[in-house]
Amino acid sequence: MKINTNVEAQRAASNLNKSQKALGDSLTRLSSGTKIVNPSDDAAGLAVSSRLSAQIARLTAALDNVANGVSFSQTQDGYLKSVDQALSRMAELAMLARDGTKSPADRGLYDAEFQQLKSFIRETADKELNGIQLFDGTQWEVNTDAEGGTFAITKPDLGTDAYTDAISESTTTWQTSIDLWQTSKDGYITKVDLWKDGSGNWHTVDPGSATKFDAGSFLATEPTMAGPLLELPFDGNANDTSGNNHATTVSGAVLATGKDGTANTAYQFDGVDDKITVTMPEQPQQFTVSLWFNAERGGSLGSDEFFHRHFSSNRMEYNWNMGWGGSEGANAITSIVRRDSANATVVNSTNSFQQNVWNQAVMRFDGTNHSIYVNGSLVGTQANAGAISYGSNNTFTIGSDSLLDFFKGRIDELNVFGRALSAAEIADLYSSDSLGEVATVAATGELVSTDPTATGTNEDPAATKITAGSQMTTDPTSVDPGATQVAVAGSNLNTLAASDSAVKEVKEAIQQVAIDRANLGASQARMHSTSQQMIEATQNLQQARSRITDVDMAAEMTEYTRRKILVQSGTQMLQNANALPKQALELIRALKK
Repeated sequence: MKINTNVEAQRAASNLNKSQKALGDSLTRLSSGTKIVNPSDDAAGLAVSSRLSAQIARLTAALDNVANGVSFSQTQDGYLKSVDQALSRMAELAMLARDGTKSPADRGLYDAEFQQLKSFIRETADKELNGIQLFDGTQWEVNTDAEGGTFAITKPDLGTDAYTDAISESTTTWQTSIDLWQTSKDGYITKVDLWKDGSGNWHTVDPGSATKFDAGSFLATEPTMAGPLLELPFDGNANDTSGNNHATTVSGAVLATGKDGTANTAYQFDGVDDKITVTMPEQPQQFTVSLWFNAERGGSLGSDEFFHRHFSSNRMEYNWNMGWGGSEGANAITSIVRRDSANATVVNSTNSFQQNVWNQAVMRFDGTNHSIYVNGSLVGTQANAGAISYGSNNTFTIGSDSLLDFFKGRIDELNVFGRALSAAEIADLYSSDSLGEVATVAATGELVSTDPTATGTNEDPAATKITAGSQMTTDPTSVDPGATQVAVAGSNLNTLAASDSAVKEVKEAIQQVAIDRANLGASQARMHSTSQQMIEATQNLQQARSRITDVDMAAEMTEYTRRKILVQSGTQMLQNANALPKQALELIRALKK
């Protein structure tokens, strides 16, 4: 008999704790209906049941998809049923119109209804369900299981020949006379011939060793043309506005009224010692210089130089020379020239110009020829005598040359380009003081007359070729002026021959709609079978999951009753075990007697 350690009470308490835990677990299972309350209850069973639950959820979603597919197919069939009815009536009308006793007026009445039914079927071809085309002939996928399996269903295509021949409208088409290409992406259509050099720079005149893009070519990126290297608008000063910040020095010349009649927008030169010097280190191998001049008669016979650039090669001097012809006092400008070191005229203009009149002069070198344009028109061309070398001279002079032949009059809007401008650009510069656009924006699907997939111009390799002689519903004459209009009559009942043709075409359409509806029926049957299969699979999976997770209420209730009794008896036994030490107290009391 021990007082400090009551082993019997400890054992009774331990058994009571076990019974209480088991009773609590049983109560949780009974209240939740599941055998796996915590992962520790059945770790393997929990993993299996989770996979089964996910599979059941996927099957449920797939069932919804199949149900939607059935609805989609039924919607298609509903429309096709009405198409079938319309075609049947069209066939009836066409047969009635074949009657030789019918007048043209009678056939016109039949045709009126016939055309309305055609329009109804054409409208049906564009129907959609939830934004999805019903009759475009494409395939769509229907789920077959929980693992992503599908089968394909092809939609009916109301755009096939069997339908379109029967419901075609009277149209005007164009027959192409040359090969055309339809672009597959956005880009730019060239308006003029262009060249792209090895550095990626664009030119309107062939710079040599460059890729040519014919007018009408498709470009993926905009062909940005280089602006002027030097731009002197003379608007209140002689500053360069090209962005290259070339230094200019005005000596004697003063601001005057420009060609547009605005004060202080040109420079006046006195013909004695006035000039403007420009420092420009660029040495382009092709260039164009343009300016406007208003000349006055100088103080003596001879030449007035209003632009001078000295090259080191052959001591060539590139001038605009204004020679005064006739006797003193004559007021005609007889020449605008480029001359070499021997002072020989190389490019001569036969034009005459009056004093005190604004004229535009353009001097161009394309690497081979020197050309002079006056007021937008070519007046002289000469091949270059030898290669041009700039040397170390980075300056040129406006209003004077190296021989001190000074210009008298006004000069406005001087520009120097580092490329040879085309004749069209020079004409634009004269007429509008700006260069015309060389390409226009092109949207996807536009037509071009130059192959954009060819080597060297491979800017749109996916463009679609339209061979010469093809018929198009869109007017191609902007790129194919030789295209001709072709009228195509749609199906009608206006004549016996047309009615006979309509009967044949509508019969083919009726046959096609029967085939399309049969295919829809077969697809619906498969979807119903697939749906039933997935329903049964879902039920089997739910049963398998139930065997793992669901509580057998009868068995668990029996266990609950047993554990409840054990808890009650364990409580009583713990009470009795705690009473055992009282016997030792009785012995102690006996010692006092």
